[in-house]
Amino acid sequence: MRVISIENSRKLTIRLPDELKDNLKNTANDLGFTLTSFLRIAIFKYLDVPELPDIDKFDLPKEKDARINFTVNNWTYTILQRQSDKYNLSITDLVVYASLHALDYYVPLVKLTKNTNN
Repeated sequence: MRVISIENSRKLTIRLPDELKDNLKNTANDLGFTLTSFLRIAIFKYLDVPELPDIDKFDLPKEKDARINFTVNNWTYTILQRQSDKYNLSITDLVVYASLHALDYYVPLVKLTKNTNN
């Protein structure tokens, strides 16, 4: 992961599986968010907590071919850094973890909404 500090924000470059990137983009689009906004929401919802109860059971993908660049403010970066230090995981792995949880939550809601509107 590459980090570039720009005043009160940091540009992150993370790698993740192609399929995960596609699923994130599609779900974000269905919800009316940009991919970057969706990632930020996932970070706050699933990482800004005292404990990550299932992190040791979570199967993080090994193959990470796709690249995403996004900017976070210092508050968001502090969340990532705190959990990275606590669990000895890379920021990339934490973003993947949060993204997978977000998809588990939002994909069924998107499907339900699409079925209701048909």
